[in-house]
Amino acid sequence: MVALSPAERKKVGKAKAYYKDSIKNQGGENAVFEQLKSDLKQRYLNNPAIITLKQADGTEIDISLPFEWQEFQRFKQQHNLTESQYQAALEAYYKHEAHTAYRYLSKPNHWMASNASFVYVLRDENGMVTSHRYSTFEDYKPLIVLFYTAVCDETATAIDGHTHEGRVELFIKQLALIGRAHNWDDSRAKLDEDGNQQFDANGYLITEEYDNLQGDKPSCYSGVKRRLFQSVLGHGLFKVLTADIVKQTVREQLRLYFNTKITKENAKALKEAYDGICCFDDDIETHLNTLRALDMDDSERHKIFTRVGEQLDNAFLGQFSDNKIQFESVINRYLGSKDQPDIMTYGDSLSLWDVVKQRINESNHANVANVGMFGSSSSAPLPPSCQESISRKSIPFL
Repeated sequence: MVALSPAERKKVGKAKAYYKDSIKNQGGENAVFEQLKSDLKQRYLNNPAIITLKQADGTEIDISLPFEWQEFQRFKQQHNLTESQYQAALEAYYKHEAHTAYRYLSKPNHWMASNASFVYVLRDENGMVTSHRYSTFEDYKPLIVLFYTAVCDETATAIDGHTHEGRVELFIKQLALIGRAHNWDDSRAKLDEDGNQQFDANGYLITEEYDNLQGDKPSCYSGVKRRLFQSVLGHGLFKVLTADIVKQTVREQLRLYFNTKITKENAKALKEAYDGICCFDDDIETHLNTLRALDMDDSERHKIFTRVGEQLDNAFLGQFSDNKIQFESVINRYLGSKDQPDIMTYGDSLSLWDVVKQRINESNHANVANVGMFGSSSSAPLPPSCQESISRKSIPFL
């Protein structure tokens, strides 16, 4: 029931502006809403809830449950369901996310608990109160349509490890949770695999929330907006682009660059050059030249700069361009410039030695797992041969 923060409200506002024309081109809010319900119905029909019934000969058979309430009532009569079988069928519906999400968006919802709070009661054509109930979804219809449009947008890059289909599935799951929010009000003792109660280190019983598998008890009106906002993951408009994300993107692009420059053939020489520099042997300049062979020219630097900007603008839908000066300065700090050409420039932005280690391991060279190179950590140990004779802090370029 926590209200959205100013930053979250800004995200919603930007999403509204971004998808305004898209919703209009799809026929408007009502058309998109009906498309959502159609999608939910099709998902159910493709993978319906199942009930197991015993046949006259004693064998068991799995039967798909119908989608609509009236069909379900006919199904009950046709198969002469016992009370326990009928309850098992209801529980199968309650567990089905697509059907639950559809019920949440239905007026009326015939699967609603008779004692559900925070719901509306349907009136007949004469204005008389009926026994039918439905959730407060209509008040949030614009947001539901907006978020559904966003998660289905295949032109919006899926970020943070999500996929386009995964975004849609998570959205449906959240709608289902909203539709049964107060079915999770109770708690019970948490059991281990053997069915024994679990206790914490202080001897207190560990409890867990659970779905009581009774009739739908949806979220109250005030709680819907917060839950809805949590329904869109892996979408650039619903995540603020920060300097840290820009830095990580630069790191990824630099890694791709160094993966092409560091090979099985030169990895050993790079390690020897690094060890020589750390030990201040007599070939420092030779070692530096070995490492400078990895350096990028202005052309390569520009390519990476451009790729980073395009990648972020695509993933975060214009947030990079909106803050271009700020974010370009971050990239420049990490990419260096022709005035600072040494490979050491990238020491703060890339653990270059990770790539070197990979190449050395691929070439079956000596185990160098404990040797750090150009990492951001100041605690990485030096080669064993000179750990006692030199402090890392005395090396100005590391």
